[in-house]
Amino acid sequence: MTPNHKSSFFGFLLSLLLLLVGLTWPPSSLGADPAIVTRYLKDAQAGKVEAMYNLGALYDRGGQGVQADPAKAAQWYQKAAEKDHVGAQYFLAQLYDSGRGVAVDKALAAQWYEKAALKGHESAQYNLAVSYDLGDGVPQDKAKAAQWFEKAAEHNNVNAQFSLAMAYLKGDGVEQDPQKAASWFKKAADQGDVKSQYNLAVAYQTGKGVEKDPSKAADLYEKAAEKGLVEAQYNLYMILSQGIGRPQNKEAAVKWLEKAANAGYSRALYNLAVAYATGEGVKQDPAKAAQWYKKAADGGHDQAQLYLALALEKGEGVERDLPQALSYLTKSAEKGNVQAQYRLGLAYLEGQDLVEPDPQEAINWLTKAAEKDYIQAQYQLGQAYYSGQTLPQDLKASQFWFEKAAEQGNVQAQFFLGQALGPVNWGYPTDQAQAAQWLIKAADQDHAQAQYMVAQIYQNGSGVEENLPLAMDYLAKSAENGYLPAQLELAKFYETGQNVPQDLTKAFTLYEQAAQQDSIEAQLWLAQAYEKGQGVAADPALSASWYQRAADQGTAEAQYLMAKYLEADTSQPRENVASWYLKSAEQGNVRAQMALAKLTEEGVGVEADPAVAFSWYHKAAEQDNPEAMLKVAQMIENGQGVEKDPVAAAKWYRQAALKDLPEAQYKTGLAYETALGLPEDFTRAAHWYTRAATHDHPLAQYRLGLLYADGRGVLYDKIMAAKLFLQSAEQGVAEAQYSLGLAYEDGQGVEANSEAAKLWFQKAADQGFGPAREKLG
Repeated sequence: MTPNHKSSFFGFLLSLLLLLVGLTWPPSSLGADPAIVTRYLKDAQAGKVEAMYNLGALYDRGGQGVQADPAKAAQWYQKAAEKDHVGAQYFLAQLYDSGRGVAVDKALAAQWYEKAALKGHESAQYNLAVSYDLGDGVPQDKAKAAQWFEKAAEHNNVNAQFSLAMAYLKGDGVEQDPQKAASWFKKAADQGDVKSQYNLAVAYQTGKGVEKDPSKAADLYEKAAEKGLVEAQYNLYMILSQGIGRPQNKEAAVKWLEKAANAGYSRALYNLAVAYATGEGVKQDPAKAAQWYKKAADGGHDQAQLYLALALEKGEGVERDLPQALSYLTKSAEKGNVQAQYRLGLAYLEGQDLVEPDPQEAINWLTKAAEKDYIQAQYQLGQAYYSGQTLPQDLKASQFWFEKAAEQGNVQAQFFLGQALGPVNWGYPTDQAQAAQWLIKAADQDHAQAQYMVAQIYQNGSGVEENLPLAMDYLAKSAENGYLPAQLELAKFYETGQNVPQDLTKAFTLYEQAAQQDSIEAQLWLAQAYEKGQGVAADPALSASWYQRAADQGTAEAQYLMAKYLEADTSQPRENVASWYLKSAEQGNVRAQMALAKLTEEGVGVEADPAVAFSWYHKAAEQDNPEAMLKVAQMIENGQGVEKDPVAAAKWYRQAALKDLPEAQYKTGLAYETALGLPEDFTRAAHWYTRAATHDHPLAQYRLGLLYADGRGVLYDKIMAAKLFLQSAEQGVAEAQYSLGLAYEDGQGVEANSEAAKLWFQKAADQGFGPAREKLG
């Protein structure tokens, strides 16, 4: 007998049913004497219902001595069903449901399911619930579906338990009840139902319907993942990679991610690409990253399409292919990825490598992004129309986009528009009244920052009539709404007696109100005030208390300042200092990461560990901190806490160089000059040396002088070389002093002067520079 789609474990249920009603399959199907059919037929014709049912079952299933005949099965099931035989009613419903031996008739199927269900037949109850849930043969009725799911679920029907749990989770036919949903998910999960295990894991992870328990969530995800459920495999990857409910294990996390990715799960494809791109849990491999980005991108993942486009554009991990890059970038943009829309619009606006300038396409894509509140796109449109460099200048359109951002409630856009229309002359017709109205409109909607800005407007009479009482009113409203600058400004007014009668009590009340409302900045202001005795008697205990309260709220900045405060107190254990830096650093505070890295490097308050120090510098570098980038590069170059890797070191030096750090610029130039980590390129070396030299970097000046002296990457210029040698030599670089001595000795770029040559040789020799000592004999 072919299982019906509404009963996924039909064989098991059928065997139970036969035991419950005291029946067995006909002997012919079990290898018995086929003559038994004759006896069943005789008994059935005599009106014995069990014989009718058994004949239906024999013709339904077929076997030794009996040829399967669904039509005859339906006839005998029908006879038995009409005599109220529950098994026959259920199997007859299945035949009508599937169209075996009879024409498909969903309504009749539902009727027979209901008859059997009313007699407590578990599978019939479940299938009837499905009929009501789908409107299959009966009018759709989610409430009735839930009722029948519950009856079947109480008989331990695992599919019904899952369906009932989903109904309670969604409020589908029953009042939404996450606790009941979790309870039914658990019953089904205990029977090994993979979907229920997954949903119960979600409940434990989110605390929806059960007490939050990341560990239980992880266990259930693993069970479902081992059964091949890709969503569970992906979530287990997330748990292991973040260390939630399980110890963090990025390598193990990626293995689960690979399983989901190999099953074609779109999010897994994308995240596996990110893992290979960043080296998180696997060895960094741009080529593999590109391969997985492509799989995710070809599956329609818009963010993967964006990153694949970037890889193809730059030739990172894949051969550079600008037409393909444009194709994937366009696909991502067409799927609504706002970053892709913005980047594509910018490409058409500026005429980058990908495309020729196309003002209409630029407007099209930037507008799509701007309409999704992408601030950069709104700003770019305003700037593009304002500048008139690519698009015809259109101040009206420019103003429209700035106003569009303001209308959408973006504070920065409102501020920008207020400046553009206010006293700053950016080419717009000055309209301080309109600028003021935008801010007043936001303020009257109880926007605290707008209230603060309106207070300033009324104080200055900018676009409105000067009205100090109204200004103070808006400032007070802003302060009451918890806007810290307003609280601090109003407190300062009361402290100094400006604009209001001096009232120190009100001033400090405002500071304390902000702090008591868990304003970290206000708490820190009070802490610093008590620390330095500003406006109040210095009180180290109160200062420490406010620092502590701010830090105890768990914000990274407060924890960082707490650490700084303790660090300044030499009586405090250095372990406490390191502990607060650690709390802040773990939340991503870059300054704390830098401070903790330094302490770990030096072994102050924590065990000295170059590898751990490198890890914290690396985290800060990944957050775009230039000093951290430089430090990471130096540690990789020197093999300090990490394996030496000239290529990786050069990469970080270059990133730091782009942040205008002279030392990084010098090192980048050196990498290009010496082909250590970067391809040899004297022109680029000269470029970076020049940037560092403008910051008076002595070694960059010296190396750039050598390039000018040899005409490598720059025009041959002995005068410029000598000038650079002098700048470097005056800062104490022995090599530059020696080179300058040679220039004076040979008259290269300067007038020959043996005394000057000797002077510079002596300076270099005094620093122990061997060639200079040889020159002096």
